[in-house]
Amino acid sequence: ILTAEQIAVSHFFSAFRTHHHHFIPFLSLCTVPIENSAEIFLLNPLTAMEHHIQHKNAVTVLSATIDDPTGYGRIIRNESGEFIKSVEHKDANEEELKSHEINSGMYVFNTWELSQALDKIQPNNAQGEYYLPDTLTILKDKGLRVDAFALESPEDINGVNDQKQLESAAEIIRRRKKECTL
Repeated sequence: ILTAEQIAVSHFFSAFRTHHHHFIPFLSLCTVPIENSAEIFLLNPLTAMEHHIQHKNAVTVLSATIDDPTGYGRIIRNESGEFIKSVEHKDANEEELKSHEINSGMYVFNTWELSQALDKIQPNNAQGEYYLPDTLTILKDKGLRVDAFALESPEDINGVNDQKQLESAAEIIRRRKKECTL
């Protein structure tokens, strides 16, 4: 889909819905490109889908805890560990920046709810963009269940954009295969 204006990923989804309104599956696994359209392939998407269905979520964002979350959107939880919101780095306050749990840019949506939430996204942020993560707050404010599924390993969201990252991913896969055979 070509759009006249490339604002953000949420803009793409809105354009897609306009041109493919008949295509509304029950669930969608959406991957938002993190850097240079990274291919994220170390994650088993069925794990995320199972969590989403089991918890009856309208949307599940996949998250990971990393040592240096600089530049990444943060997952904010309450004292009980329940999901509160996802906030972009540039829009986060000092307290929110202390979170090391990041938004991976991967989501499982009930597609109908996604299509409804897209109409409500506004560019009220530091970048002046339409953020797909805003759908999390929109759906939560509707009283729907929204959750962040924390991955066991941040390696699961590693992207591959160059030969060095490919070699690193191959090493992770070799190590995991070896661990499975022990």
